[in-house]
Amino acid sequence: MASDDKLTTGYQTRYREWELYVQHPLLRDIEGGGHYFTRTRPDKVAELIVAAAARQETR
Repeated sequence: MASDDKLTTGYQTRYREWELYVQHPLLRDIEGGGHYFTRTRPDKVAELIVAAAARQETR
């Protein structure tokens, strides 16, 4: 989530709702990304995805 996204207020606790779909939802804040953080911070998003995938491989 982008820490400056005004459209997703309450995300700090609401991300747990994803437990309906995944075993261990993981929240990461992306500073300065805005609502479209996948466009404005693609390198940071890719870094977080690669790190999460690496953690899954070690489980």
